[in-house]
Amino acid sequence: MKKYNRVLTHHNDLLACFTTRLEGVSPPPYRGFNVAFHVGDNPDHVRTNHQTLATLLHYDRAKLVYMNQIHSDHVHILTDEDDFDHPPTCDALITHRRETPLMVMSADCIPILVYDPTHEVIAAIHAGRAGALSAIVPKTLQTMKEVYGSHLHELHIAIGPSIQGCCYEVNATIAHEVKSLGYGTALRYEEEKIFLDVYTIVQQQLMTLGVLHIDVTQYHCSACHHDEYFSYRADHQRTGRMGGVISLQSSVPTA
Repeated sequence: MKKYNRVLTHHNDLLACFTTRLEGVSPPPYRGFNVAFHVGDNPDHVRTNHQTLATLLHYDRAKLVYMNQIHSDHVHILTDEDDFDHPPTCDALITHRRETPLMVMSADCIPILVYDPTHEVIAAIHAGRAGALSAIVPKTLQTMKEVYGSHLHELHIAIGPSIQGCCYEVNATIAHEVKSLGYGTALRYEEEKIFLDVYTIVQQQLMTLGVLHIDVTQYHCSACHHDEYFSYRADHQRTGRMGGVISLQSSVPTA
């Protein structure tokens, strides 16, 4: 394990990766490579971690755009006002701009990176339980189709580490909502406990849309492996955030 793991590597001009919590300068409880300003970490530590990642991946930190994530279904297409110091409030980002990295942050929710190789469009999606149930993933892909002409069967999607059904316990009210929306297969019952696998919901949505290319090589349970990944639940709610980064680059490092 290292600071980041590359994904979607068969596209020469695409930079895509998911970071881990390893190394970095943030002290406990944000131990390691925290990239989130909103969790209580020293902002100087967060900036240092961001600059380290930008240097390793050969992009301009100032041009990276992350999100003020609110567990919504709000999809945002990048504007001239968006940059590192002015992040938009949303849970999905889309752009066709080159040399403009997008970042989704996570610590149990599902980070998703999307690439349309035909129309040269990228997206970063934050899909927690609320976002998945409000269809943030289908809405993002449909926006790519409507605005840029993307064909959903041509999209390449990478799924990053998140909490899985082995560890994500929910209550009966949430289980009822999940079943009422047609995602009952995402639930597992164990004696008096109920567990939810949000990825099953996302997978069902992608299959319904006809998405064919899904990379799940970095899909690990963040709670089971919270020595390597940040986990909001396993770390008792005080923890950092990992980053999923995607960018259309002129040159991409091979490491």
